[in-house]
Amino acid sequence: KDIYGLKRLYKLLLQMSSIIAILILNVLIIFSDQIARFYTTHEEIQLLIRDNTKYLALYLSVDCVKTTMQGILRGLGK
Repeated sequence: KDIYGLKRLYKLLLQMSSIIAILILNVLIIFSDQIARFYTTHEEIQLLIRDNTKYLALYLSVDCVKTTMQGILRGLGK
């Protein structure tokens, strides 16, 4: 097996998933007002959606990296 190649691939995939996670985080935070207005016109509900979007962005960014790590480990057979 090519251990050096696997390490390079691991680093590349981790970097790509981190970039995607940061992109998702930024989009959700920047457009939280538009997302809230898309789903409802009630001001109280929009406030709840905007507040919870921050937590959703954090969870999705961590989940993106975690899912990549799971795929790498599964591919290695561990």
